Amino acid sequence: MFFGTLPSVVEGFQLRTWRGGPLAGQPKEPPALRTMVDRGLMAVWPGTPGPRAYFSVQGIAALRILVLDPRDMNLVKFAHVRAELGLAANEPSDYRARQPTSRRHPHNREHQTTTPRRDGRGVGRCS
Repeated sequence: MFFGTLPSVVEGFQLRTWRGGPLAGQPKEPPALRTMVDRGLMAVWPGTPGPRAYFSVQGIAALRILVLDPRDMNLVKFAHVRAELGLAANEPSDYRARQPTSRRHPHNREHQTTTPRRDGRGVGRCS
């Protein structure tokens, strides 16, 4: 259950700041955000109530690809993100037709073979 307004991709995400020490006043960047900033998918800008993280053009494109696969982002829980990106909110997309075979999900059974497990406890799957 969520109370209040749902977060918006366009408005960015508010970050907390360091209160003391040598980094006082600077934004606290979680590791996931730091890697996205390093790859050019997000940028951190100062804001009025505090710093915010915004998606770059490349980040929006990557988010659109991520939203196409319902296994990565739940259709119901992230319907507001799908609507904001111009996709149908609750309609599953044909994400498999858009991706080459090598980019499909690694746990997809149609691309796996079965082999005996080394510990002798039945059959395991190998990709």
